[in-house]
Amino acid sequence: MYGKLFTLTLITSLLICFGFPKYIQAQSIVLRCDDYGYDDPDFYLKLRDLMEDSGAKLTVGAVPVLGEELRSYSAYQDSVLLMLAETDGFEIAQHGFSHKNWGGGTGEFAGRSFDGQSRDISIGRQVLEDKINKPIETFIPPWNAFDEATLQVIYENDFRAISGATSKGDYSRDIGGISFIPFTIDLPRLRSLADGKKLKKDAVYIVLFHAYDFADNAKFYQERDNDSYEISNDVYQTNLAEFSDLLSLLSEEGVDFYTLSEIAESEHRDLFLAKSIRDNRMNLLLSPPPCCKYLTQVIFPINQIGCGSIAVSSYLCSFI
Repeated sequence: MYGKLFTLTLITSLLICFGFPKYIQAQSIVLRCDDYGYDDPDFYLKLRDLMEDSGAKLTVGAVPVLGEELRSYSAYQDSVLLMLAETDGFEIAQHGFSHKNWGGGTGEFAGRSFDGQSRDISIGRQVLEDKINKPIETFIPPWNAFDEATLQVIYENDFRAISGATSKGDYSRDIGGISFIPFTIDLPRLRSLADGKKLKKDAVYIVLFHAYDFADNAKFYQERDNDSYEISNDVYQTNLAEFSDLLSLLSEEGVDFYTLSEIAESEHRDLFLAKSIRDNRMNLLLSPPPCCKYLTQVIFPINQIGCGSIAVSSYLCSFI
């Protein structure tokens, strides 16, 4: 085990020091927008128009059922989600079950029983797949928090990827064939780098944002009667016009856009992910976006994690 770990560590270190093969595209960007279901569906149609105009791609994290009552989507929400799923360059990912916070800083899944997690993830996935008539391949845990049981569940349900958060220290990237694709930067930081011409020429940026980051949605949240998903007034960081300008700028710079599942399906996924960690390590020193202020991240120890039948090999990727 230690021999293999040393070999993997050595290979990763050499790649970081001397560069990556040419099939790692220049300035590759993954855009991830969470919480569809709790937001204004029309906002996502506007996003779709911007994405199509710029050639960008988007992974939409959809919450299968809503609130304590486990409400279903409205017919209009269903129709918009289906339109998004049928749009080239869009991926629908499963964002938890109902986005319930069970308390203790663990979000919706970390710390819960295997059976409870398995029930919610399996039912939620079926709900979404019935809506879009496509398989769901990516799981995004609310608050980016998960544990060993979560990994076992998504492994047994044949997900291709899980997208959570990074942290200082070491963590696992490959989970029995499942890709761990963490977000590494938020929109304001990405915009700052792009405006300053500081995007690295061969970097991979995995960008997390929410509808509530956009001032265009302020009226929707103010009028919505949903105390379980209250939005404060200090979260709006951008607007659709600024986002459109950013996408245009990125397109002009020759950025390549991917969805999370496209990264997971790439035969070179490990290099994509190691590269994203290398090139975004400084971003991890910055304040997290508002959605993650109270996040207790679940980080696994280095060496090896027993996850049922899964042997989770760890790469030694240290952050400054």
